Amino acid sequence: MIMFGFFVQVAHAGIIDDATPLAEVAVNVVNFLLTIAGVTGIISILVSGIIYLLAQGDSNVVQKAKKAMMWSIVAMAMIMGTMIIINTINSILN
Repeated sequence: MIMFGFFVQVAHAGIIDDATPLAEVAVNVVNFLLTIAGVTGIISILVSGIIYLLAQGDSNVVQKAKKAMMWSIVAMAMIMGTMIIINTINSILN
């Protein structure tokens, strides 16, 4: 019986005026995901560097490490570009 009273009070609460706008929530989620992708990219660069150091002259491993490093840098550039675009659009719309 007490639970029913709680739901009635919630139902009569009305509109939330100070809620965060949906666009701001979306931008925050995208920035969070891009931050995670950036950290993953940095870790990828570090791992490919370690693989390069531990290759011990094996040309196949060196080539794989160089390729991994190149694609990690390309991914980081894309992530930074996306962050710049999202933040620019957000500042224009606000």
